[in-house]
Amino acid sequence: MACMGVPSEPEKAVLIVGLLAGDAADLVAARGELESAYGSVSDASEVWPFAQTHYYEDELGTSASRQFLAFAEPFALDKLVDVKLATNALEIDLARRAGRDDEHRVVNIDPGYMTIGALVLATTKPAAHRIYLARGIYAEVTLRYESRAWRAWPWTYPDYAVGTYHPFFTGIRNGLKRRLRERSQ
Repeated sequence: MACMGVPSEPEKAVLIVGLLAGDAADLVAARGELESAYGSVSDASEVWPFAQTHYYEDELGTSASRQFLAFAEPFALDKLVDVKLATNALEIDLARRAGRDDEHRVVNIDPGYMTIGALVLATTKPAAHRIYLARGIYAEVTLRYESRAWRAWPWTYPDYAVGTYHPFFTGIRNGLKRRLRERSQ
């Protein structure tokens, strides 16, 4: 006899935020604001030059940099919409502080979360491969962890797909795995 599935709460994940900025000071300012909102950063990636696309040049200039932050506090997946809306507001606030209008950010903040099997990002842009969550926010599985490596999808952003960030993501995943194992003992 088949049994019906029973809803249950998922394991908590790791809140991850990708930052893109044209100036290192803007990365620092964004990190400070994010730590005030979401607690201490457990891991910060190195700062990489962002050269995979020219999409952000009008806002961030031609020498944009990418950095990722992972937060220490276990993250409830159902909070992703709130975080995306808050980071969108923070982008506007940081732009205004720099004397820019709302359409010209100084930092792009992309929140998401990591589980053992996936890196999920929040977005406001609908597409066939994105799932609507609430209040204008969609979720996208950007990378999946399979056969001991991060794997891209056809829609994965080019900078996420090439592998530069994968060792950092693997370190975060390994820490999450340890935390979940300790919790189950």
